[in-house]
Amino acid sequence: MTSDGGSIWLANHLPPNPPAVESGVPRGGTLRVAVPIWEPSELASSAAKEDALDPQLGGGSLDSNEILRCCLLRTLTSHVGRNYREGGAALRPDLASALPIQSADGLTWTFHIRRGVFYSPPLERTEITARDFIRSLERDARLAHSTTYSDISGLEAPDRYTLAVHLSHPAADLPDRFALPESGPIPPSPLDADAAYGVATGHDAGYGRFLASSGPYMIEGSPELDYAKPFAQQQALSGFQPGHRLVLVRNPSWRPDLDPLRPAYLGRVEFTMGMSDDEAANLLDGGQADLILHASPPPQVMPWLVQKFAADRRLGQVEVNQRDFQRAIEMNVAMPPFDDIHVRKAVNYILDKRALIDAHGGVRTGEIMSHYNIDSVESGALSGYRPYATPDDRGSLELAMNEMKQSRYDPAHTGVCSAPVCKHVLAVTIPIGTTIFPRLYGGFPRLGALIAGDLGRIGITLDVRSTKAWSDQAGDPAARIPLDLTFGIGVSWMSASSSFSIDFNSDAVAGSLVGATPAELRDWGYGVASVPNIDDRVQECMRSGQRQNQCWIALDVYVMEKVVPMAPYLTENVIDVVPKRVVHYSFDQASDEVALDQIAVA
Repeated sequence: MTSDGGSIWLANHLPPNPPAVESGVPRGGTLRVAVPIWEPSELASSAAKEDALDPQLGGGSLDSNEILRCCLLRTLTSHVGRNYREGGAALRPDLASALPIQSADGLTWTFHIRRGVFYSPPLERTEITARDFIRSLERDARLAHSTTYSDISGLEAPDRYTLAVHLSHPAADLPDRFALPESGPIPPSPLDADAAYGVATGHDAGYGRFLASSGPYMIEGSPELDYAKPFAQQQALSGFQPGHRLVLVRNPSWRPDLDPLRPAYLGRVEFTMGMSDDEAANLLDGGQADLILHASPPPQVMPWLVQKFAADRRLGQVEVNQRDFQRAIEMNVAMPPFDDIHVRKAVNYILDKRALIDAHGGVRTGEIMSHYNIDSVESGALSGYRPYATPDDRGSLELAMNEMKQSRYDPAHTGVCSAPVCKHVLAVTIPIGTTIFPRLYGGFPRLGALIAGDLGRIGITLDVRSTKAWSDQAGDPAARIPLDLTFGIGVSWMSASSSFSIDFNSDAVAGSLVGATPAELRDWGYGVASVPNIDDRVQECMRSGQRQNQCWIALDVYVMEKVVPMAPYLTENVIDVVPKRVVHYSFDQASDEVALDQIAVA
């Protein structure tokens, strides 16, 4: 793995070659997008979140990350709207003229900003400068209490086009974090040039309805905004009614020669929000919508519509792409019998992953996963790595029993977990009815029942709990829950650091308890004196610069073979139904949704 680490890093940090603007792709036209509500209970609620499309508040309930990346908010670094096999996970300069320069001690990153990039009307004469990014990060720290940029000890703008970021300790993934919408620029206020948060000042409940665009589109009504008025007197954008409607139109300030990432074929994008999944599917089926935007577990589109399009190619096509989200059994390494690594390995061997895929909805909804990290953040470098391979991924009783025989919880070496702690083991799943997937396929409790059957073959009997109360406790170390059967693994930015730092962080110990100190174990009432800790290895990767990806890949292998806190079984997919009217389609790996800036309509 050492020999190809450099090439792996280069694959994820490509030079700023713009995506080809394909000849023959039509420009203009209106794309109509249906955005279903996540929770059925929200359909009856008239309360629309005011923080939707606010970059520093996470976008509220709206599927906002793609809308911000594609259309409204450029960042210092970003991604091409492609899948990871086409370079969609590769980090590229956006408002920065090149990827940043790191100091020799790893504690300072310097970004040089493109000149001549301006905001949308009415700020078409306001150029984007270094100070605009300081405003956004300071607002993020105050409003969202985000840990994404917690390594930053200081921000400095030595001139209009230079931003220096000073860190408290090395973070090799910092450029990846600057692709997140939280860091998008905020222009100064015409009312008060010294206002700490620029035009976002006073809009703590939601800046999205007053957003100054830096992308190829702006919210309809933007030229009528009057930032020179006190914030309480400003009229919100007419083109955005949170929870109901959003209209994007072309930003006349945007110049394609200064944006290397976005072809922006469309002339207008209209979003209709707040309907059920069935209503969204009916809109598309009836020709009243062109796409469905739904950042949920699969299927993102109702199966009946998927089947209809799959059966008749004259209607269009069904697109399936890898979603950067996995499901795994998370094992509490401080709870018997899972404080024994041989038991944890046996769990990995016994799983019938094919059956779990079928229960999840079939091959369109997920793929077999055999290791911890998402393939896209490693450029697929471990896609063939199968440390617990079994014939046809159906699980192996023989391999699981061979591992169990080495456990102290099988004193007779029969291959079965026979100690009393192996019986009536508490396990939790996500409750039914929380997302589209559980409603359609029997849900996560169905997966839990299958997993319980698998573990029973090696003597581990489970008491499965599938209520919200139990699910909410799954990540709490003090709850002492042995198993989370439908644990979700995802990335917050396109680097493995964003998953390792959440799942195995000793500063915020999660459900596996990896990284917990002896004092914490005593306080939480555990009987073991110590558990595995990978802090040193994580910090090594955070210091490793251009060899960062190689380091994360090696750590993935180490976790799967030497720590084994989980048993991954599937990676979820994103399903898009694309009618004939959409003549150019692409998938954005960075947001796990359709790449709206790459879409064209007839």
